[in-house]
Amino acid sequence: MTHENVILPSIKGKASTQALLACAACTLFSVIAVGIMVYGIYTREGGSRLLAMLGSTGFVSLALVSGGMRHGFGRLVFIGLCFCWLGDYLGPIQFETGVGMFCLAHVAFSAGFLVHGISKKHAMRAVIPATAVTIVVVAWVVSHAPEAWMLVVAYGLIIGSMVILSAGMLPSGRAGRIAFAAAVIFYVSDIFVARGHYVAPGYVNSLGCYPLYYSACLLFGWSATLATNHEPE
Repeated sequence: MTHENVILPSIKGKASTQALLACAACTLFSVIAVGIMVYGIYTREGGSRLLAMLGSTGFVSLALVSGGMRHGFGRLVFIGLCFCWLGDYLGPIQFETGVGMFCLAHVAFSAGFLVHGISKKHAMRAVIPATAVTIVVVAWVVSHAPEAWMLVVAYGLIIGSMVILSAGMLPSGRAGRIAFAAAVIFYVSDIFVARGHYVAPGYVNSLGCYPLYYSACLLFGWSATLATNHEPE
């Protein structure tokens, strides 16, 4: 049974023109909200939590109207982005709860890659570099916050695995390349988060984190838009 998007139709397994226009509108909405927020941080006037949540709502809306809901990969990306939204909402209230939501988001993204189908060869090529970088980053963070070692190690394992699996998407055309880029950018954004929370607090971390994080989430949404049911060999 073919799954069709209940919001906007698809055409021959691809997103319709209407879906693409809707995705562009959601992307623009998110970029404007986050841009205003980042400008506030840059000018030291502070970021707005409302603007942050509007930006997050933009990438969730993108995944919903993308046409990606017609296949398992798109639905899991949508679930992952919903967990990101929850992480953005709950993180400022309790950091550890926010981290838990992002862990679930990365699990959903990883499941999406596997449901779509990945190239084992490409995934294996990413194991050594991703593992090496993760070990270095985790060791660095734990050296500054030894009391949080379990949380840091667990998160590093989950997001590192997500990046490795995303590399397996590379043979899957534009959608696969975009998904891989999203995973790597998300990973880098979280280094700024860890630096700001555990190592060296400061507005510079926000300037590094927010543009990268929202770019990654929007790219995940677009990967669902452009993906088909094709599985790489």
